[in-house]
Amino acid sequence: MARRSTYIITGGGTGGHVYPGLAIAGALQSADPDCKINFVGTKKGIESQLVPGAGYNISYVSASGARGLGFTAQVMFVVNLFIGIIQSFTLLLKLRPKAVIGTGGFVSVPVLLTAFLLGYPVFIQEQNSIPGSTNRLLGKYAKRIYLGFESAKKYFPIGRTLATGNPVRAEFGKISARVADNSVNLLVFGGSRGARTINRAVADAANDFLKLPHLNLHLQTGDMGTHAEITSAYSEFPVDRINIDSYINDMPSALQWADIVVCRAGAMTLAELAVAGKPSILVPYPYATDDHQFYNASDFENAGAAVVIKDDSFNGESMFTTVTALIEDKSRLAEMGKSCAALGRIDSAEVIAENILGFLNNINGESNVS
Repeated sequence: MARRSTYIITGGGTGGHVYPGLAIAGALQSADPDCKINFVGTKKGIESQLVPGAGYNISYVSASGARGLGFTAQVMFVVNLFIGIIQSFTLLLKLRPKAVIGTGGFVSVPVLLTAFLLGYPVFIQEQNSIPGSTNRLLGKYAKRIYLGFESAKKYFPIGRTLATGNPVRAEFGKISARVADNSVNLLVFGGSRGARTINRAVADAANDFLKLPHLNLHLQTGDMGTHAEITSAYSEFPVDRINIDSYINDMPSALQWADIVVCRAGAMTLAELAVAGKPSILVPYPYATDDHQFYNASDFENAGAAVVIKDDSFNGESMFTTVTALIEDKSRLAEMGKSCAALGRIDSAEVIAENILGFLNNINGESNVS
């Protein structure tokens, strides 16, 4: 009896590294229904919650970051890397995967390095226009690097990249255009933990937003202790026109509802916006590695899909002014939605899965690579 194929997917620390892995896992299972998927992460990362919640098995190894941190963190990076490699050796020899796929984050380092040393095929999915240090390092060992932004191609070995767009969950592909009426739905969020700059602007704009009779609001505050402050700031806003959450569990439904979105510019957030075709006001996180969120956002602004406001220029006044300008220019808003949708790819996970399986089966394994 033939042994079932096992695929290891490693990546974590943020949802932006975990969700692509989950999308790829689903596509691999659709293409190879008998396969087994095993994730590898750290116990402290968000993957420890998201992966089991999606019904997949996850194993844990030691790993930590070092870039931009102090001496102690750098020492711990070396210690955890050594321990993580030993743990990865044990895990890979036990699971004997057909391939190992990395989606970024420091946990990918020991797992992918070990996979390369043991001779297992390594594949990488890079979400950003400027790759993170982990994927830049590991790209030289990968058979294929799948790019969310084609502009990242120059950071990897020639002949191994494939621009696929970022893989999003299938639910985002089911979002349809909202039935038009006199109201405007504004969705504002700052990532799973929130964003201080966006939260401050939301609080400061409360009195101005109150003056817009057809505006509905869905605000996500994160866990930064500002939920009560924002709730208080909007105490006079009609309760049937506002929803304030610490966390949005069902983002596809939230995007289905929205006409305009205000958010950060993480690669996966942009991929979801594109598939949903939602106009946005993007506020790039200024401390992202190599300022990659600004470059992500610039690609969308240059395509006519978004308005970009830098973090140090984003406040209640600039937020309100930009939102009202879009509300008053319906034709521009519609064009932004079309431009955004043109950037979206709902088939990214399927393309990645097919290319991996094609390479492993020596069927068109060298095709469509640049």
